[in-house]
Amino acid sequence: MGESRKQEIIEVSRELFERQGFSRVTIRDIARHMKVSRGAIYYYFQDKDALVDAVIDDYIQDLKDMVHLWENSRPKGDSYVAVREFVLLIKQAVFDKSDLRKYLSRNETAEFHARFVGRTIRAVVEQLKVTTIEYYAKTYTIEIDYLYEMFYILFAGVSTYLRNHPDADLDTLTRITAQILRIDLEQKPPEDKLVVNAAE
Repeated sequence: MGESRKQEIIEVSRELFERQGFSRVTIRDIARHMKVSRGAIYYYFQDKDALVDAVIDDYIQDLKDMVHLWENSRPKGDSYVAVREFVLLIKQAVFDKSDLRKYLSRNETAEFHARFVGRTIRAVVEQLKVTTIEYYAKTYTIEIDYLYEMFYILFAGVSTYLRNHPDADLDTLTRITAQILRIDLEQKPPEDKLVVNAAE
């Protein structure tokens, strides 16, 4: 019962945040919408910040599910398609069906926007670190240190560019991303190249 009620609070809060934004919704609003006392909300969340974090975590889990699906379906050995699908993944993260993301990009305060986007990128790249980034490091002989940091900056940069240029050409973004990652799109990665000059 406890976990289900906590999840219900998160879902109702998420719905209200999507309609009105983080800054405008109060604990009183959430309690009134659920027809419970404010104490029932505070039983599970110390304050509004803790509830906001829980809602952001809920969105992050949605994104991690998207990443997991992409990682399981991306083609192995076809560099162009793999990079293109990676760019599409970032585009989905920026322009999914979430009303909250659309609201944040237009109306929300810079503080909430940075909090949401920063945590989202960190979570996605952390997941990529143990799968895609590891595969990338083992597959290509490269001269790039700090692979994790590079993917973080890449994800943040492409997502920011897409927010400002939502109609950006997919092929162009794919080739730019490949240049940053130093991937030859015309050449399939050799199976015997497992050495990489990259920091752990």
